[in-house]
Amino acid sequence: GTVLDTRGTPVSGLAVKLVPPPANWWEPEETEVTSGDAGAFDFPRVRPGDWRVVAELERGESSLMGFAEAQVKTADVTAVTVRLAEPFTLTGTIEGAKARNADDLCESTSVSLISTEIARESTGEAQENGALRIPEVYPGRYRVQVCGVSSGHYLASVLLSGHDVLGQEFALSPGAGPIRSEEHTSELQPLR
Repeated sequence: GTVLDTRGTPVSGLAVKLVPPPANWWEPEETEVTSGDAGAFDFPRVRPGDWRVVAELERGESSLMGFAEAQVKTADVTAVTVRLAEPFTLTGTIEGAKARNADDLCESTSVSLISTEIARESTGEAQENGALRIPEVYPGRYRVQVCGVSSGHYLASVLLSGHDVLGQEFALSPGAGPIRSEEHTSELQPLR
């Protein structure tokens, strides 16, 4: 395959990893090679399976990262393209965010974006005013996890651009959002 930067230019001399999908997170990285001339890479003798080809280029305080899926069966897999992407920041609000509490496992309310494609997550902590900022998010598919719901409340919804994504897989790209989390009281009401 080939590694390309954000402009579509081949990247030489970059570490390229062959890793299992996130469902098999306990399995170690399979192998690593370095991209050569014209960004080309080659993994010889790959066993059959569902693989991810991942490349990351550190650049200042952030990194460019990209991945591609590779289904290996009984024949060679060719023309795999890993296109690097810049990270972006997802912003939003959390209604009913709890105050910081050092005695709690989740010291304060936070939202994590868990990738369903590679073993990666990005997390942001809610500020006292409910403002949320999740940095270092890369384009891809995610599930959301919220930690630190206030006592006596439950998580009612997580809205992304007005659509409830709680418990669902969703796609993110630059310009996505805002994200909003809503809590409701969990007090039981008598039946009438």
